[in-house]
Amino acid sequence: MSEEKSESVESSGASQQPESGFPVADIKTAGGGIMELLRGSKMWWITIVCLVLAVGLAWQAIPASGTQITIRFDDGHGLKAGDSVQYLGIEVGSVTQVALYGSGVIARVEMKPDTNELLSQKTRFWIVRPQFGLSGVTGLETAVGAKYITLLPGDVAEGVTTEFEGLPAPPVDDSPDEGLQLVLQGDESQGVTPGAPVRWRGIEVGRVLSSGLSADARHVHHNIRIDRMYQRLVRNNSVFWVTSGIRVDAGLFQGLKLNTDSLTTIARGGISFLTPDASDDAPVHTGQVFDLQEEPDQDTKAEFGNVPLYGGGLPQTVRLTGEWDPGIFSRKRTIVRTGILINEGAQTFVLTADLPEGIYEEESRDIDLTLEIPDKDSVVLRGIGKSDCIRSVNGTLRIPLNLKDIAVEKLASAQLPDRQGSLIVRWGARPDGQRVPNPLPVDQRFLSVTEEGWIVSDELGDLEEWSGAPVIAAESGDIIGVLVVRDDIPIIVAAGTDSGGDGQ
Repeated sequence: MSEEKSESVESSGASQQPESGFPVADIKTAGGGIMELLRGSKMWWITIVCLVLAVGLAWQAIPASGTQITIRFDDGHGLKAGDSVQYLGIEVGSVTQVALYGSGVIARVEMKPDTNELLSQKTRFWIVRPQFGLSGVTGLETAVGAKYITLLPGDVAEGVTTEFEGLPAPPVDDSPDEGLQLVLQGDESQGVTPGAPVRWRGIEVGRVLSSGLSADARHVHHNIRIDRMYQRLVRNNSVFWVTSGIRVDAGLFQGLKLNTDSLTTIARGGISFLTPDASDDAPVHTGQVFDLQEEPDQDTKAEFGNVPLYGGGLPQTVRLTGEWDPGIFSRKRTIVRTGILINEGAQTFVLTADLPEGIYEEESRDIDLTLEIPDKDSVVLRGIGKSDCIRSVNGTLRIPLNLKDIAVEKLASAQLPDRQGSLIVRWGARPDGQRVPNPLPVDQRFLSVTEEGWIVSDELGDLEEWSGAPVIAAESGDIIGVLVVRDDIPIIVAAGTDSGGDGQ
């Protein structure tokens, strides 16, 4: 009886709202899966976004693997796993394993990503270790620190490889594909060894690559390389001789006189050469054989050596000078620019480097510039403003002139050559009688190629006053560009207007 009463009470409670007004839970069956769960709460969306970001950051944190290469050496010199591979002082890889391989050792190396351009078939590797000699001390940092491998890259056009034969010592020829390689033939070695300098009037212009017997064993052959910058000094009638580094002069009145060269020349020997003024202009080819002769006497030397480093004459340069007042709260600045005079159509221009950017901020701001032309009176260019100049985005400037009967130069091309060679930078001539610096030779080892132009190494010193100077190809004598100094960085840019002129 009581059970029936209880059931009736429960059924009546489920169907009727209590008189007290309290809410009753509406129970539903769960369903719909994960999508129903996501629709029910926005916090799940935030959780998923955070999870995706965390996975992406973790993926980026995983270091990318580079190319695996193997290098065989005759001796490990204490090399071990974990030692670095460096190029120009920057780590480009690391040694993962060192093991015995036949009579030598093999080093397995993992290069860093994006370094395949260093892995040419002609790339050479060697272990840097302390080496002491009369020519100097190298690798001293490895005496107390870890050894490391360094390299000299070859031309990537030769093909990329992953297996290399390591060198027992640093290579003598650090630029194997550059310059002029010759063979010098003598009766004896006369103390000349690989690495010995080849000099022109005491200046090193090349080096000895190797020495050995000729095929018939009757002579000693020294293979030498003349640097590309100086290869024009060699002609078919050039005279080569061995310099021992020690010279003794004895006389009745002056007694015994001893002259010595550097320790390098004394230890390794050296070779010098000169070329007669009346030289044979026929080209000298790689592999040509020259005899090692006796050293010419002083009178003969005085008649030798008047051979230019460049093809053709140097262009005549001018100088632009002036002052620019940036404003009330700034001091006046001196403007010095080197340039050349050129013709384009019927108009004569001064081609130079652009003026400071602040000069063009106001259309009404004009400046006066003095144009110094050798063997002529200076010309004052008054009121030079933005509308009077033709500027280009690469940093060159053309200022129109109204001058007659004046010598002008011819530009070779509107673009820099595809391959940088040896260059000559011509400093601004000064008509005031002051001494002008010699032309600046720039070998390609001092250049780094960028999209904007060729950046000149700071090893050549401060070139601020060279800004605007014409750049000449040493081989042909053609004017190929202009030296522009931007933010204290010298850069060689194309001289042509079609390299980005804005025509302002």
